[in-house]
Amino acid sequence: MECSVCHKEFGNGEYCQHCGTDRVTGLANPHGYQIPSETGQTNPLPSEPIYIGQVVEGKTKVCHYCNEIIPVDSKFCPYCSRELLVTCPKCGYQYSSQYPSCSQCGTNRVQYQEEERNKELKKEKTFEIPYGKTSIESYYIRGKTFEYVIIPNSVKSIGYNAFNECKTLKEIVIPNSVTTIDNDAFRGCESLKEIVIPNSVTTIGSGAFYNCKSLKEIVIPNSVTSIGDYAFYGCESLEKVVMPSTSMIIGDSVFSFCKSLAEINLPFVKTIKESTFLWCESLRVINIPFTVRSIHKEAFRCCNSLEKIEIPDSVTSIGPEAFFGCGSLKYVILPNSLIKIGTDAFSNCRKLTKECKNEIHKLEMKFGKSYL
Repeated sequence: MECSVCHKEFGNGEYCQHCGTDRVTGLANPHGYQIPSETGQTNPLPSEPIYIGQVVEGKTKVCHYCNEIIPVDSKFCPYCSRELLVTCPKCGYQYSSQYPSCSQCGTNRVQYQEEERNKELKKEKTFEIPYGKTSIESYYIRGKTFEYVIIPNSVKSIGYNAFNECKTLKEIVIPNSVTTIDNDAFRGCESLKEIVIPNSVTTIGSGAFYNCKSLKEIVIPNSVTSIGDYAFYGCESLEKVVMPSTSMIIGDSVFSFCKSLAEINLPFVKTIKESTFLWCESLRVINIPFTVRSIHKEAFRCCNSLEKIEIPDSVTSIGPEAFFGCGSLKYVILPNSLIKIGTDAFSNCRKLTKECKNEIHKLEMKFGKSYL
């Protein structure tokens, strides 16, 4: 809008950015309307023009939206019907609607209201387990459509199939009172992206997170002493697993078909069980600890990204098809401690170097079996 004094663009402030004229003087009443009462919140018809000299200081102001003269205490502009004063939803202070944030506490009203709506929506989709429960029974909310679950710190164990097939479950916080996550506890929770296992947990049961297809990261605390068979089977989005440097028992097929898993440091296990990393096709780096005595059948079958494997001197046996189909495997360091290798242990490892193949052929001659 043009300033009536200097005839330049007035700007958005209380005073003209060029000549300093106040807003009422510079922009007042471009259409010549009378000042209506605040009760009339619809646009009045044009009447006798009101001139700048008739503006009463302290009793009138200019609408920031249509630039008409209106009573200073107007909450709505009677000309354009726009809301002029808004109440901060957080602190209750009234301020001009032209500003997105409260001039008292700085709260952005749109963001605040959106956050409050999201909280209400989340509350509607949240299941809160009553305080005082010491265990979550088997099949407790199996198959329910909640997205969020709150577990009180009175709970010590999560039972068999407790949250099985809760396909919409997105978020759950396990308190540090829990010591046991039982078999299939979260099996088939396809929307679960993140879960924190507290340092109180000692046992993760078989199939506990089976087919949690959206789970991206898991941190196993030092307190865990055993992970059951198929615990993370089919967690196809799982990219990162942090394991402790402690002694632990890991069951069969624990990470089978974790197709996004690229790197893992194993804890101090004695055995890499059957199919532990079957079809972990993104696995590139794995460190086998010196505590390992045996690598079982199909332990690394079809780990197509694995390029190098160093088997420590502690290992005495490698099971059948242990590295079958590792199409990118080039280098294998085999220990002199080996006394048993299963059939086809290195079959379909097409990129093995000539030196590695020669070493394996020596073992074939020694044990009278085919490994390539």
